[in-house]
Amino acid sequence: MINKKYVHFLTFIILFTLISFAMQAGEKSNDGKKQLNKTNTNDNNKYIAINQIFMWVSNNGMGSNDPRTDGSGFYWPGGENAKIPAIYEDGLIWGAKVGRETRVNGSVYRHGLQAGKILANGEADNPNLDKYRIYKIRKGWEGLPPGPIRDAYEKDYNEWPFEDGAPFDLDQNGNKIPHFIGDEVLWCVSNDLDNARSTFTYGTAPMGLEQQMTVFGFNRTGDLGDMVFKKYTIINKGTLTLRDMYLCYWSDTDLGNATDDYTGCDTILKLGYTYNGDNNDEGQYGEAPPAVGYVFFQGPMVESASTDSAKFLAQWRHGYKNLPMTGFSFYINTPGTKYRDPDQGTAAGSIQFYNYMTGKNYYGEQFIDPWTNLPTNIILYGDPNIPGSGWYEGTVGWPGGSSLPEDRRHLMSSGPFNMAPGDTQEVVVGIVIARGTSNLNSITELKKKTKTAQIAYDNDFNLTPAPDPPKVHAFAADKQITLFWEPNSESYDAIDKLILNKGKTDTTYNFEGYRIWQFSDIAGSNPKLIDIVDIKNKVTEITQSGEVNGVKVEFTVFDLPNAGLKRYFTTGT
Repeated sequence: MINKKYVHFLTFIILFTLISFAMQAGEKSNDGKKQLNKTNTNDNNKYIAINQIFMWVSNNGMGSNDPRTDGSGFYWPGGENAKIPAIYEDGLIWGAKVGRETRVNGSVYRHGLQAGKILANGEADNPNLDKYRIYKIRKGWEGLPPGPIRDAYEKDYNEWPFEDGAPFDLDQNGNKIPHFIGDEVLWCVSNDLDNARSTFTYGTAPMGLEQQMTVFGFNRTGDLGDMVFKKYTIINKGTLTLRDMYLCYWSDTDLGNATDDYTGCDTILKLGYTYNGDNNDEGQYGEAPPAVGYVFFQGPMVESASTDSAKFLAQWRHGYKNLPMTGFSFYINTPGTKYRDPDQGTAAGSIQFYNYMTGKNYYGEQFIDPWTNLPTNIILYGDPNIPGSGWYEGTVGWPGGSSLPEDRRHLMSSGPFNMAPGDTQEVVVGIVIARGTSNLNSITELKKKTKTAQIAYDNDFNLTPAPDPPKVHAFAADKQITLFWEPNSESYDAIDKLILNKGKTDTTYNFEGYRIWQFSDIAGSNPKLIDIVDIKNKVTEITQSGEVNGVKVEFTVFDLPNAGLKRYFTTGT
């Protein structure tokens, strides 16, 4: 027996009787039914659920918070049907010196952005224009059944705002078309020029920044099914030079039960993560709970040696470098301590938050590594699986420090750099979740998946493409229908870059056969597999890697008849 397919299989599906793709989208109501929400352009919310992750975002900067409940808005596993929360809220936030003032803005629990771009005259455009909603497109939307869900995808695809900065490709005729960096892509543009929102966040005036956000994920099983990505383009469209600036990603990661979490980081992987403080997440994930983390793939670009290069807007720039994760800090939901939350709505809060950005505590005091007794900007860098590896939470990894799991927040920082009027910066962040055989083994599995995510980023997310569907024809006779199709799909042969150099003997996907399905209506109800036809060879089953109670397993998805290929099917009506 030869298991030809690794991680996920690629076979061709012909939908019989009524043709549609088995993909659905829209917004979930509280009862779990899909609906299309009426557009409220400013503070517009949409979610991505292309794989095992269900995650909310907003054009006011909010991430991973559920607008229906104001509770956790990042759920895993289950995608559209996910119910267990892993993240309460997250977002991009920045801080800089403007004259003698320290300013901070972005998104934490309060959101300092409004919808829309900044015009050439330096003023914000009307945030209530429909064009400043979140756009959401998905590969294969054309095959969805007629209805409001398909209509929403079609509208966003046809109205994709190229002129406002949305990413695009050129078709064979030189016309702009939306760029699918992932299988599902969300995009919006926002700015910080609403003074009321800016001061409500951390008490300081706007900086004149425009933010363009791209959120994307892949319709895959395996590692890619447990991660989503965010790309931010930040443009200084104001008149102020921003000095000693930091771009940071903040998270309040309530991993299931919010009161029993620890946090940490890996400086090599540029990873900040949260894991359960013991092996039981009461009331949510249960035993062997997962770990969830953020990967700082690409930091701000700064001038450097002529031999250095930086990735910026999908190109390499010589004489520059991307800053790494220069700071990692955390704080506990406990007032009155040096690890407390920054004060919102006051200028003092901007100073406190900027302290955290620069690798200091709430009061601006330098963190001291308990193992070296030396100042450090990056804390909790040790591996909880390896005693003696450095600073991590708990009595073993933090002598004389915190020992009890609690509600944690963490901040990943990159800086400092200066941003003059007209300057642009870009950062790329990934969110990855993994479950192992225990709370600590979940960290190990998370780091493995982070390496897969890094490979995807290094390859500019040019991953194994899906095969083209076969060209299907139908012939109707008395009380029967014959489907026949062309062999255009059978030349499919693609390398999987994610499993290269991992000791696999087979790193390619090749055409193997067809599966034929029947549905009871155009919406794809009651799917029934009615035939499998495949090449007669040594491949007798399609397998897939997965996890059962945190244990890696290989299981059979379906057996193959191995009876030889044919390109037709006839059935009665």
